Amino acid sequence: MTARDDLARDDLTRDQRCGRAMTLAWLMVAIIFAADFIWLPFTHLAFTPSENLWKGILAACIIVIYPVIQMIARRTRNAQHPMGIATYLVAVRFSLFVQAFSFFAALSFSFLTFTYLAAAAAFPLRDANLAAIDHMLGFDWLGFLSLVNAMPHVASIMIIAYQSSILQLFAMLLILSATNRADRLSEVCAILALVSLTGAVINIFVPANGAFLFYAPTPEMSSNIGSGSGSGHAHLFGALREHATSLINFDSAKGLITFPSIHTAWAIITCWAVRDVRIIGLPALLWNGIVILSTMPEGGHYFIDVVAGTVITIGAIAFVRSLHSGRGLAEAQRLREALRDRQVLGA
Repeated sequence: MTARDDLARDDLTRDQRCGRAMTLAWLMVAIIFAADFIWLPFTHLAFTPSENLWKGILAACIIVIYPVIQMIARRTRNAQHPMGIATYLVAVRFSLFVQAFSFFAALSFSFLTFTYLAAAAAFPLRDANLAAIDHMLGFDWLGFLSLVNAMPHVASIMIIAYQSSILQLFAMLLILSATNRADRLSEVCAILALVSLTGAVINIFVPANGAFLFYAPTPEMSSNIGSGSGSGHAHLFGALREHATSLINFDSAKGLITFPSIHTAWAIITCWAVRDVRIIGLPALLWNGIVILSTMPEGGHYFIDVVAGTVITIGAIAFVRSLHSGRGLAEAQRLREALRDRQVLGA
């Protein structure tokens, strides 16, 4: 068997890995969608008309754009001219991004809808339990808030870091697509879906207002953090629980999950996804370390929320990785180098 045969077999293995991961990812999204579809009629909630229009426009764009990109990629797959080769490479990478973006849009829509339904279910709040666990672990939430607030520059950096999470996710999808890391991209989708489903289910039974509302720090204790930090969701969360609102409007969507910390999960997933991307890996690790720390003073999370988000994410990564079989990317790279060397020697 030649090195070219080995490489082709490895590419097949890579396609199989992508297929398994994306099957798992879409299965998780389908489960959340099914839960939304079954649960919604039994609640007082409904989508706003503008939101339905937004969904239609997004779906139409995806339906039109993706087949066009796929057609361009197929037409230029065996191109020999530099322009044709460049067109193929761009089409393949843009196709990956459209797939990833489409998945993320579907996951976000189903996940956010589920969190609205969970909030409206109005299970007993668990803030006292979460605060008690923090105390048992020796974590002083008010003390940590005061420490951060006493350092204005650190507080400002944490605010920026916390608010960068969603932008980092989009940047990560773009980077993995641009570098043609289809297998890594499929893993990220599966991990995001697993974490979202797990967090959404847990949130039904462990709803909480958050540490900011529970501890109610004085304005002086959070003067450098911001008056709305950690409590921006409070009005919507309370309205859903008290049936004071009946509309699901994502134009003003808020994160409603306290336990586990989804921002912590996003930070870990982002670091893991770009860990071996040159130049980006280490800065992403350092920046997302700040993101995780900021989830408590800026996001109003308890320390146990961060711990739970970390455990769930590591578990999701381990589970998705366990689905893979065959040689890894390092072996694939070795085969590519061997094939290239043989071609050079043959020339």
